[in-house]
Amino acid sequence: MEKVQELVKGIKESLTQSSASNRDEVEVMKHMLNDKDYKVDVYGKDGQIEGTYCPAESARLVASNIIQGTTKMSSAEAEELASNYEFKRKDAVELVELSKEFINTYLDTGRKIKLGDRAQKSITLSQKDKEVSTRTFPRKVGVADDGSAIYKTDSVKIPAYKEVKATSRPKY
Repeated sequence: MEKVQELVKGIKESLTQSSASNRDEVEVMKHMLNDKDYKVDVYGKDGQIEGTYCPAESARLVASNIIQGTTKMSSAEAEELASNYEFKRKDAVELVELSKEFINTYLDTGRKIKLGDRAQKSITLSQKDKEVSTRTFPRKVGVADDGSAIYKTDSVKIPAYKEVKATSRPKY
């Protein structure tokens, strides 16, 4: 199986626009779950590396816990079974959806969610409620004798909604 970094590089190189792609999301998730060599450095507040994180190891730990909890087999046997499991596309689809719903649900608590400190970024998401508002905008209504456009100010009512904001700061 292709490595995560190769897949990410391939997706990035083939981009013609930065639109969302469910197919690419699922492929990246599937590769992250199966690539036991893919690790990211985790940074602390002081900008120093505190450790590494391997998604494949985490996924296998969860799988091992599920196996052990449902079958009552020993942790060694469960770990052996989980370590040999290759996550399928349908597993990746479900985990992508689970991840997205976790973020949406957690943001509803009103707390920020920190996506972790990495080599060149520290990303945080936050959500706030936006009240009903009215926005004005210019609307072209005709053309004057001299050829210039004639505008009228119109307004539109914006219903209440939840705004999600992403903030990022560089790592020093």
